[in-house]
Formats: sequence, C-alpha cells, structure tokens
Amino acid sequence: MWLLNVDTFGFTEYFGTIPPPYAIASHRWTAGAEAMWEDVHEMKKTDTVGYRKVQGFVAYLKAHLPLIKWLWIDTCCIKQHADRELSTAINSMFQWYRDAEVCLAYLEDVPSVSDRAAFEQSVWFRRGWTLQELVAPSVVIFLSRDWGIIGHKGHSSRGRSGMSMQTGAALEDVVSAVTAIPREVLHDYRESESLTTEEKMR
Repeated sequence: MWLLNVDTFGFTEYFGTIPPPYAIASHRWTAGAEAMWEDVHEMKKTDTVGYRKVQGFVAYLKAHLPLIKWLWIDTCCIKQHADRELSTAINSMFQWYRDAEVCLAYLEDVPSVSDRAAFEQSVWFRRGWTLQELVAPSVVIFLSRDWGIIGHKGHSSRGRSGMSMQTGAALEDVVSAVTAIPREVLHDYRESESLTTEEKMR
C-alpha cells in the first residue's frame, strides 16, 4: 500500500512490511475533480476540489492527531491505471480500514457539526463502499464540510493501538438508526460473527 506522509506530502510504499500507524480517509468522490497519485506526486491540479480535500485531511491530522504521520486515501494512494495494483487494493481494502488507527469520514454535504438532520440524511450513508468503511475501523470520526468533529462510532477516544484522540459525541445509536446496522456491530465488527443470517440480511 502507498501512504502519504503528512509532513513531506510524499509517498512511501509498504509492500510485505508492516506500515507505520496511519489514518484512513472515507469520502465521496467528485467526478473528474479528484486528485490522483500523479497529481499529488507531481503537485499538479492543486486548485481542484480533490486536491484541496487531500490537503484538508492532512491539515486535520496535523492539527488534531499530530502523532499520526501517514494517511491513506483511495484517490491518490492507488495508481488507478495500474490494473494489478488497483485489484490488490480493492481486495485488501477491508483489512486496510481494519488496521488503521482511525478512519476520518468527510461528509461534505453536512454544513456544520450542529446540523443533525443533514448528518442523518448525508449521501455518504448511501455509498456503495460505506458498509466496510463504517464497520471495519475501530474508530470512525465523522467530519463536517468545514472539518469540524460531528462525532464518532467505535472505541471512544482511543485508536487501534490505544492512541488518545478527540472524537466528539458517540453516534452509534444515530448511525444504527440510519443504516440498520446493529449498534454492537458498529462498536466492534467482531460482534457480527454472532448474528444470524436473518439479522445480517436486514
């Protein structure tokens, strides 16, 4: 996997080795406006929405989680035109989300942290990739359009390795109502192993 260093804005590939602690991003793609690997590597198209979004994730980490120096985001940490790399990334993605210290879910259609209705109606919850990005990480921090902390799901204020972090209000009850995913599964994916087939199909 490729990881983006938040201090140097450079990439390092970790293949067959254990990566350093990293944050992983979740967001909605904007068609034709995302920053790809080549754009970030060569510092091109820096005025696009996608490039500014990458900068936003980096700025958030530096301000709120300074001990995390690495970021994975699907737009620029996968060489989209390399078929083998893309296939490997798709097949590995659940584990990458599972292994992240924290997942940062950027909800650009939620204008402020206080707009609960917008949060519950966010299209992020209807994305095809949302399920694994929601249940795999031990902690998901939901962020508003202006990068404010809406709240979180998961293991409170601790990342995967016990790293302390500011996560905001617990939203598992709200997210469970929106997605129909049981609260205990949102809190810990391993709880899904005890669900019946009927419960999983709801």
